[in-house]
Amino acid sequence: MVVSLPMAEFWAETQAQVEELAGRAGMPILRTTLENEIIRRLGPPHRPVFGGQKILLEWPPVRTREGE
Repeated sequence: MVVSLPMAEFWAETQAQVEELAGRAGMPILRTTLENEIIRRLGPPHRPVFGGQKILLEWPPVRTREGE
């Protein structure tokens, strides 16, 4: 059985699900894009070694002197 709905009604019923899906799909893409841009501009992260073991350090936010 096919039910024809006006587009406004259809969008009102599905908008939240579409936005959630786009957000969940888009965040990993955005995160990877930003990480790649930082590596392109600053080089790969340095992983300090202490006592023969790698130490995980968080990267500070990266900004120019102009705040960009």
